Amino acid sequence: MLTTQFAVVLALSFACRGEDLTFKRTKLSSSVESSEVAAELVLSDTQIVIRSSLPGRANLRIPYSVVTKIAYTESSRHRLTEGAKIALISPGIGAATILSKKRTEWLSISWVEAGTPLETTLWLDKREAWDIRTALESRTGKSVEELDEKSNPFDPTTGSMDVDKVVPFGRDQVSAALRTAMEGFGCKVTKETPSVIRCRRQRGHSELTGLGGEQVIATLDEQASQTHIVLTTKKASAQNRNWSTVVFRRMEEGLASGK
Repeated sequence: MLTTQFAVVLALSFACRGEDLTFKRTKLSSSVESSEVAAELVLSDTQIVIRSSLPGRANLRIPYSVVTKIAYTESSRHRLTEGAKIALISPGIGAATILSKKRTEWLSISWVEAGTPLETTLWLDKREAWDIRTALESRTGKSVEELDEKSNPFDPTTGSMDVDKVVPFGRDQVSAALRTAMEGFGCKVTKETPSVIRCRRQRGHSELTGLGGEQVIATLDEQASQTHIVLTTKKASAQNRNWSTVVFRRMEEGLASGK
């Protein structure tokens, strides 16, 4: 067994020195999209290339020299959606499926581009995960950091809750930054008045961000040069996520940068 593992490591190390390595079972995860998107990961001599299967989506090209961090984690969830479908045909098997857990593997790559820190998250197929991690360590010269799977740090909604705060900006500025923040997380604005902005995330199924369909509702009350904002998330299922804090933080970033 050890001999076989050594041979695999040796073969991979030689491959890392020259030819491109291509992994075709990866998926690109984004809080904008309603589900993970099939992608091809290519590791060349000089850069990481991520080719999305979505039409019109530009390839990501990340030179190894600008990579700042590579992180890995695993997560598990009860198979609620799969179990519910199976239960329509076989209630017993469906119930057993719901109680079982599905384990998934995730890789995050952080880098800096024109002074701006960026990050992308990939779902890894278990048949390729080890090879991808080994090749990235060899080609970037950086160790892959293993993160605690209990908190699933790649889920942008981890720790998010409803918000009730006052911000030192006028209502018009807050409204503009809020719309941008909502759309930045795939939440389409469905209603807008001077005092209320409501958006809905597209339905789908993402391993990291749930089934979609949540509504984020913002109420705005201008107070002199400040605005009192209340952000709440209305969920539709057990796998929905709370997006209130996530949207609020992105709104704050937009206000601070003047965008």
